[in-house]
Amino acid sequence: MGNSRAYPVLRSTAKTVAYRQARLLADLLTARREDRVHLTADLETAEDVRRMAGVLPGARFEHAETRTDPATGAYLSFALHVATADEAALRPGLPLHVWASVPWGTVEDRFVAALGRGRAGIGRHGAWPDDPDADRPGLAGYDGVQILFHCDDADGERWSGRHTVFVHTTKWGDPPAPPRSPRTSAARCSARRAPDGEAARSRARPALRAGAYDRRPDRSVRPAP
Repeated sequence: MGNSRAYPVLRSTAKTVAYRQARLLADLLTARREDRVHLTADLETAEDVRRMAGVLPGARFEHAETRTDPATGAYLSFALHVATADEAALRPGLPLHVWASVPWGTVEDRFVAALGRGRAGIGRHGAWPDDPDADRPGLAGYDGVQILFHCDDADGERWSGRHTVFVHTTKWGDPPAPPRSPRTSAARCSARRAPDGEAARSRARPALRAGAYDRRPDRSVRPAP
């Protein structure tokens, strides 16, 4: 996928607010957008696992941290069937990590509702509308929208009480910005005063050009408070 440049456009303690903004931005992607969305989540409790198993019954669940056999050093995989295992059986394997690629518009609402306090993300690739002032069009392999729950960095490394929406763009060969005219400056000021949704949409359209955001949060667990 390459490497993209990520711009945080919204941080909120309300996951529904952040999720709604991410969907608005994803709707701005052109016809080159993917018809699938990528979901990832760290599941810290048996209840988290059971809820997510109901949303993603065919997904693969694995240990959130690498585990090895103490005698042989071989990597250990999570072998239980999460839909049937009881809490006592699930507990020693926690936390778990799940990743899935699903058709856009199918399970995202239920996925967000099923999240616990572990880090999680939703990402969709596409291309931003072409900018007539730029020397190149948007690139679907690098452009896109990402929302990270309980996280405030695009690499998914830091647990946070906030949820963050990122706009991703290709970072290769950005052309120099043209001089700002009074009309352009006024438009930018107006965008800054607009409501959250409109301001983020304004930032997403022409000015952001820069590279693939398919970054899965690392498997480490949020440190205990």
